[in-house]
Amino acid sequence: MSEESQQNNNNNNVLINSTQQNGNLKTEKYQKYPERNLFNHIPLNSALLENMNRGALFQEIKNRQGDFMRAFNEGDAKGAAEIYDPDGYFMPNGHSPVKGRSGIEAFFQKDMADGVSSAQIITEEVNGSGDWAFERGSYHLECGRGTESGAYLQVWKRINGVWLVHNDCFNVVQSPRKS
Repeated sequence: MSEESQQNNNNNNVLINSTQQNGNLKTEKYQKYPERNLFNHIPLNSALLENMNRGALFQEIKNRQGDFMRAFNEGDAKGAAEIYDPDGYFMPNGHSPVKGRSGIEAFFQKDMADGVSSAQIITEEVNGSGDWAFERGSYHLECGRGTESGAYLQVWKRINGVWLVHNDCFNVVQSPRKS
């Protein structure tokens, strides 16, 4: 058995540090339950771990936006509204706020009837903790009169393991030309 793997079976101690001197094993330290300190020697901190988790969160939210774009671009207002919390709140630029998934679906149906043919969502920042996250980004909507571009901020809520938009607001930076 190697020096590093020697164990004292009587009390579940694990040899942490040992050296060989004149053919004799010199034990410097035993530690009970070393798995509790397994990562002490690695310079990790909570900010680094949070950033690693944010990368996964970023991808999860971006994937949900992909679900939205697929549905919207196929003309499926109901499918596009499915990424919203049933009690979600949608605050479109220049319109009264819309509450609830059915109201959001109706808003998307009107957009589609008015000639909005495709949506491109660009996720720029995602951050959060637990079952809450925020997303900031930009968007482009294609319609018969040109392209509308703007910025948005969404608050996401994880419900039963699924990320749903809880609050959504956007502002228009560039409007399509007037007909």
